Amino acid sequence: TQIQQQTRPLTDLKFLTLGSSVSWGAGLPNRYKAYPYLLSSNPSDSTNLAVRAAGPKYPSVCLQSMLLGDKKEEKEQEYDVIVLEYYFKSKDGLYDLTSRLRIRYPDAIIILLRLWMPVHLLVMDEHNKEVGVLKDWALQHSLDIHSHDFATEIRHVQLAWPNEEITHERNAEQERAMQDFSCHLFIMDGMDLSPKEALQQNRDYFSSDYSHLSDAGHYYVYQNILRIVYREIHNQPYPLTPRIGSWGFQYDACVSWYESGSCPLVHSSNVYMDLFDPRGMKYAITTSSAYEEGWIMVHNPFDTEQNVVLSFMASGPPPSIYPKVEVVMDTDISTSGEMQSKVINPVSNYYPYKVHIVVSAKIGVIAAGGEARVIWKPIREKEIEGKQPFRIIALAVVGTHVEEGGVLGATADFTFL
Repeated sequence: TQIQQQTRPLTDLKFLTLGSSVSWGAGLPNRYKAYPYLLSSNPSDSTNLAVRAAGPKYPSVCLQSMLLGDKKEEKEQEYDVIVLEYYFKSKDGLYDLTSRLRIRYPDAIIILLRLWMPVHLLVMDEHNKEVGVLKDWALQHSLDIHSHDFATEIRHVQLAWPNEEITHERNAEQERAMQDFSCHLFIMDGMDLSPKEALQQNRDYFSSDYSHLSDAGHYYVYQNILRIVYREIHNQPYPLTPRIGSWGFQYDACVSWYESGSCPLVHSSNVYMDLFDPRGMKYAITTSSAYEEGWIMVHNPFDTEQNVVLSFMASGPPPSIYPKVEVVMDTDISTSGEMQSKVINPVSNYYPYKVHIVVSAKIGVIAAGGEARVIWKPIREKEIEGKQPFRIIALAVVGTHVEEGGVLGATADFTFL
């Protein structure tokens, strides 16, 4: 099909943002002042699918489910400009996500954001050894990043950027996606300066929590995104009817009730929706007791064999607040023709401080068009006393290339217990 070469008016462009807490609007008095909501004067032309504290792994695996939602008509699924805000977690799925987006939207302008936040700056001693992070230093001295006292005191502090090797790996991942999928890159001011100079020149762009952008920072990012869009449309006419491609060889059917509290899956009568974090409005399906079994049904709507990935809550450091469970996929039409079983220990060993996070695990393979009953059975051990019931927050039917690793739940919630 020949593409029409007339340029689509800027006012008709449809925007899609995929990102983490910054794009969601964390740190703002009104999160709807975040840059994704500024990109179009028509709210229906700007879709923000950012998820707090999440990296690109989840959308790279569940892109089809995220984009389709309740949009049944293909016309509703058009996007002309796609913004990806995943710099700090770029190694965890950015390349795969960009690949899927380019296959689906061959004409779209894809923009990668390379942002930095004061929370990542390190405080060094006179021997150039790390002694802490800027945010902790500021809190200890009761200094707001926007205050005159902060500007005065910071002159006497030695700062450093994060580990150069890690920074290089993040940059390389973005540049690989740019080269292979014709993306554009916006680099935030200051990253070529010393950290102290960068902070002094750009601190108005940051929220008082040191971790997110301020209203001014979001406006700054919004302006620079539009500059790239204007430049690209001026250099090459954007088609009036942009192409929508296929999903390639990757299909997904993901459902999460972590933030919505709504689970469409059939489940056993003793399973209920639990608002286990009222402050953060986080939900899980669970049972009344840590000793109880429960089950949910899963269906593979595709004509290909798919992996089934379960996302659940875990805590750390050990011991976990949750019991170990045996998860069984009960179906007579699975690949093996038998029940598939896996033992899950909902614990995180990665962080030295207390965390309550989402962890995911592949629990089996489901045949094309198949159905399975997913059963979890708590393993009775001495330490089960006082444990909380196993909590499930999402289930995904994904390609057989998807294994464990990365955040495959809706988000990772680093809430101190």
